[in-house]
Amino acid sequence: MFDEQFQWLASVITDTSTASSMTEFMTEKEYKGSAYGFISSPTSFSLNEKKVIGTIASSNENSVHVRSDIETEEDLTVVTNYEKAFVVNLIIK
Repeated sequence: MFDEQFQWLASVITDTSTASSMTEFMTEKEYKGSAYGFISSPTSFSLNEKKVIGTIASSNENSVHVRSDIETEEDLTVVTNYEKAFVVNLIIK
């Protein structure tokens, strides 16, 4: 995936409305490895609770490990300690 362009896209659909968001096109740098993880289903949520539902990381290290069960600041530091890291959060309002 060297010098290829990509774009992030997100959509939310409810019973009464829809919303979507899109980034500009970006160029990806080549990394040795990448990994992703998302929470398993079913998962319970409370109103106004912020919960990590996924992590994505790319690195030049020989091994990349991500977790989706982020519960502490230390957990968050571990999964974002790569050249490129994304944490996907969800808040139910």
